[in-house]
Amino acid sequence: MERSIMAKVALMVFLMTGAAHAVPALQLYIPGSTYDYDTETWVSTDTSSPLQVLGASRPNQSVIDDLYLHVAIPQDQWSVGATATLSGPGYESGVTISDWDFGTPDGISQHGIYDTYYKSLQLPTMDVAGGTDVVIDHVPEGDGGSTTGVIYEYMVDYSGTSGLHFDVSGLSFNPNSGNWLPRFAPYSHDAEFLSTTAGITGIKWHDLNQDGVFDLDEPTLEGWTINLETLDGDLLMATETDEHGVYLFDDLEFGTYIVTEVLQPGWEQTAPETGYYTVHLDSEGILGGYDFGNYYIEEPGIPIPEPAGLALVGFAGLIALRRRRRR
Repeated sequence: MERSIMAKVALMVFLMTGAAHAVPALQLYIPGSTYDYDTETWVSTDTSSPLQVLGASRPNQSVIDDLYLHVAIPQDQWSVGATATLSGPGYESGVTISDWDFGTPDGISQHGIYDTYYKSLQLPTMDVAGGTDVVIDHVPEGDGGSTTGVIYEYMVDYSGTSGLHFDVSGLSFNPNSGNWLPRFAPYSHDAEFLSTTAGITGIKWHDLNQDGVFDLDEPTLEGWTINLETLDGDLLMATETDEHGVYLFDDLEFGTYIVTEVLQPGWEQTAPETGYYTVHLDSEGILGGYDFGNYYIEEPGIPIPEPAGLALVGFAGLIALRRRRRR
C-alpha cells in the first residue's frame, strides 16, 4: 500500500513538471487494461487480448532496429506445458512459444521478474521518423502527451500458465550523432497478462528406477488418461498427457479436487504413494507438480511401450513446480 501511494505521488509530480510530454522512445500498452501501481505495469486479466508495441518519433530517434519483444513467465506462475501464441507484424501467420529459455533477455537489465522463463521474438524495424500513427504516452493519470511514430499491435493468447510478462528492447539511430543507442520500454510502461482462473498440471513419466521420483533422464509418457474428480469420486473431466507427458486442467473454479490416473495393462504405479492427489484451489494460477510415475512390468503378450521422450523442462523448472505443489 505504501509503495502504491508513493508511486502515485511520484507520477503526479512527474506530470506536473511537464516531463511526461517526452513520450518514451519505446513502450508497451494493453488496450482496455488497468494500471497496477505496485508493479508499475499495465495489466489485463484476459487470456486473449491485444498488445501494442509503440515507437515514438523524436529528434534524436529516426529508426528503431534490432527490435525484440520479450515474452516471459514469472517463476511463481511457471508450469510445464505453458504456451503463448502471438500474431501481428512480422508474425502474420502466428507464432507459438512452447520451448522457453531461462535467464534474462539480452537488452534488458535484470529487474523485477528476471531471471525467469522467457522467449525473445524479433520484430520488424520501425521507421518512427516516417511513422504516421499517433503514439500516446500511456500514463494512468493525466495527459502524458503524444507524438507520431509506429504502433505494432499483436493478438496474444496463452494457456498452461496464470500469467505472461512483456518487455521490449531495441537500438535506435540518432540522425544527429550518427550513433545507435540502446532503448527499452521504461519499467513503468511494460505490460502483463494475469489469469483469474485456477488450474492443475503435472507430468506422467516412466519411473525406470522405481523410486517414485521424476529424474531428468527418465522418459515421459504420452496418451495416458488423467481424471479430475470430486471428493466423492464423481468424474468431472478427463484429459490425456501430451507428447511431453504433460496434462493440464485449467479454467477451474476454486475448490477441492481429486486427480487420478487410468492405469494401463502391464504397468505398476510408483507415485504418488496414495495413488491420487487431493488438490485445493483457493487462489488464481496454475498449480503444478502433481506427477504420476509408473514402472513397466514385462508380461507375455504385452508389447514394450515406446516412451514420449524427455520432458522439455529444465531442473529449475521442476524445482519451481514442486515448490508450488499443494498436498
